[in-house]
Amino acid sequence: MGMLTRYSLAAKLVDQYIRLSTLEFPYPANANIYWVGILRNFYNQGIGKALMKAANTYAISKSANSMTVETF
Repeated sequence: MGMLTRYSLAAKLVDQYIRLSTLEFPYPANANIYWVGILRNFYNQGIGKALMKAANTYAISKSANSMTVETF
């Protein structure tokens, strides 16, 4: 199921998705950043920061008081 069962945020420029972040809520008060990706041509332009801010706002709206990052 992967990202289909999680909440995704995307940045799109015209008809091209350039950034994607996916959140899950494994515990009642915790948001987990499950996946993050950005196209290389769009590094260092503030897009990631804006999307992480949106993810944080969404997590707070879902009563999360902590956020973790899954690594592998």
